[in-house]
Amino acid sequence: MRTNSSNNTVYADADGNIAYFQASFIPKRDPKFDWTRPVDGSDSATDWKGLLTLDEMPNVLNPPNGWIQNTNNWPYSAAGENSPKQNDFPRYVDTYGENPRGIHAMRLLEGKKDFSLQGLIDAAYDSYQPTFAVLVPRSSRIGTSWLLRVR
Repeated sequence: MRTNSSNNTVYADADGNIAYFQASFIPKRDPKFDWTRPVDGSDSATDWKGLLTLDEMPNVLNPPNGWIQNTNNWPYSAAGENSPKQNDFPRYVDTYGENPRGIHAMRLLEGKKDFSLQGLIDAAYDSYQPTFAVLVPRSSRIGTSWLLRVR
């Protein structure tokens, strides 16, 4: 533990336990800085203040909904409504945010119980693309107005 700086871990065991662990090597940092941008390393306030403990990280263990997901996205949708709450953690704990795969996973998993093997396979091959749902209609409108102007 506390050695993985870049990967989230989803865990399951033969006893039915499931868990989500945020990348377990997270330095304690001064939250007044925007850690998504370069900071002045000559300012001692930017020095690490040790590491966050596992209890200080957004982890999930055996959520009541019965599932965990991660798509290399933020931890705040790892277990649907049973996920860690973003306001409970310093902003620097996650600097990447949600991604379209996480949005898609939530669409497939929310409210689901007792997947059959075939149901799980079907969900894994679901072809819906959240980003395209936004971009394609916009592109179609642009294309249509262009066609109208040409004629």
